[in-house]
Amino acid sequence: MSVTRVLPSVDEFVRLPQPAGGIRQELHHGELVESPPVAALHTMIQKRL
Repeated sequence: MSVTRVLPSVDEFVRLPQPAGGIRQELHHGELVESPPVAALHTMIQKRL
């Protein structure tokens, strides 16, 4: 048996609800990828640069 994956389009991705807890969602080559929230230290260093 084969498995068929349906990749979301950009329009479908834009209509997705925003996840709670600061999790970021990105679309990489049609595949939905979730990233954890950025650490406070990272944000502080980024602002200084």
